[in-house]
Amino acid sequence: MKEEDWEVLDHQALGIVILTLARNVAFSIMDQTTTKGLIEALSIMYGKASAMNKVYLMRRLFDLKMVDSANVSDLINEFNMIITQLASVKINLKMKSGP
Repeated sequence: MKEEDWEVLDHQALGIVILTLARNVAFSIMDQTTTKGLIEALSIMYGKASAMNKVYLMRRLFDLKMVDSANVSDLINEFNMIITQLASVKINLKMKSGP
């Protein structure tokens, strides 16, 4: 593949990924000019098990509530997803029993 063909494909891939991002995330990475640079920037932003990520996930777990119109299986899926994400950032989820 020619270098210029690769650059066109890279630019197209970059555009597609940017279009799928939330507006505030896209604004944070708009200086990236290659798909590789974009993925590296996103990895730095979201890949680390930072204290902010842990707090965010814990807050999502603590605030998880079932609304009247919700399906129980959707709530359980959301709960399991949050627990899995917390486990991936190495949060100890052992529950105490008793006082």
